[in-house]
Amino acid sequence: MAENYVVIDGLQLAYSGYFDFKNLYRIIDIWLSRNDYEKMEVKNIEQVSETGRSIEIELVPYKNFNKYSRSIINVIIVATRLKDKIVKINDVEHKINDGNIFITFSSILKTDYEGKWPSERPFFAFIRTIVDKYIYRIDYTRYTDKIHEDTMSLHNEIKSYLNLNKF
Repeated sequence: MAENYVVIDGLQLAYSGYFDFKNLYRIIDIWLSRNDYEKMEVKNIEQVSETGRSIEIELVPYKNFNKYSRSIINVIIVATRLKDKIVKINDVEHKINDGNIFITFSSILKTDYEGKWPSERPFFAFIRTIVDKYIYRIDYTRYTDKIHEDTMSLHNEIKSYLNLNKF
């Protein structure tokens, strides 16, 4: 039975103003591929209303450390009141978006994701607890530190891109 260890829960990033949503998504894609994460898109919803477009995307990228441990970063992007604007930069017209964006990050270390340890019998559950607590203990701290570092790196990458658009 797989166990989930929460590393970061509900790290948030909010922005209001001009940005290019396609470019933001591309930055996330590039960061995931550069850091060896497999991208899995769970939800992609777009609604159009009188106030503008609303987009909700949920990404669940993962990376396997070994056959026993997996890093999962849950990224939820909610963009509201998106309107297309045309802005001139150096006499060249660019199509960008104006609106609000709210991003939430959560990170998890998932162990035994393949379900190799049988947990139906109390003896196996006891042995697994001993192995997790004393043998794989060093790996957990190293993996949780790596997951925390990756999540903060992705957060800072997105934050830097959005702050560039302020000016």
